[in-house]
Amino acid sequence: MKSIIVKSKYDIIIVLNASERNQKTRLFDEYDKGLYLGGQTRMEAAAEICKNNMDSKIIVVGGLKDNPESIDDSKKTKDMEEYLLENVGKQINIQRINSLPCTKHNFIAIFIHWSANQIDLTEKKVAILTNYYHLPRTFKFLSNAIIDYGIKGSPIFIPIAAESIINKSEIYESKSTEFLKRLQGEVKGLSDLEKGEYKDPCLYKKEEYEKGKLENFINIIKSEGDMLLSEADKNSLLKYLNI
Repeated sequence: MKSIIVKSKYDIIIVLNASERNQKTRLFDEYDKGLYLGGQTRMEAAAEICKNNMDSKIIVVGGLKDNPESIDDSKKTKDMEEYLLENVGKQINIQRINSLPCTKHNFIAIFIHWSANQIDLTEKKVAILTNYYHLPRTFKFLSNAIIDYGIKGSPIFIPIAAESIINKSEIYESKSTEFLKRLQGEVKGLSDLEKGEYKDPCLYKKEEYEKGKLENFINIIKSEGDMLLSEADKNSLLKYLNI
């Protein structure tokens, strides 16, 4: 495995939700349930980019644990922050943003934070780092967030595939089945988005709230809904919850 020398400069680097860190190996999951995940590849790529962008704002965003006690209760972002501090240096400017556990809500939480703090992104170069398979759906959700929230300034959002930084040839060779299955799932997700049939996995399962993961987040939604939910979420979920 060889990393590529990273020369590009960014004002803000957003690293999307990796897995939790394995406490024995201290690595992030590369595979999960027979599917390619690429968590370790993503974090190694993040470290390489950060080393060349020591003055940049680094945002690690990730999902809350089930039944969180507070909005700070995300092991994923804690592990991501810890890894970057260990492998890049404690002088980097890093911020954790916690969200409900899906890509759509990753961006909702980021945009709510930017709006609440009146962050000016005028002419900023904003890198979005995730894995190759995840980029099309990621930018679909990013586009929706831009439409729904608007942003101050005219930032340039730049997609970065972790595999373009960290050479993982085995993904396409010995682990090609896991990689192709992941791609198939992503295509299905994009198709559902285009048809208006996509359901957030962190809240919904099929058509029923009760059989999704909503029950795991009811308390945090009641206390911190303004930091986690879009207006569309609020209109449907808060009514359902009788809030």
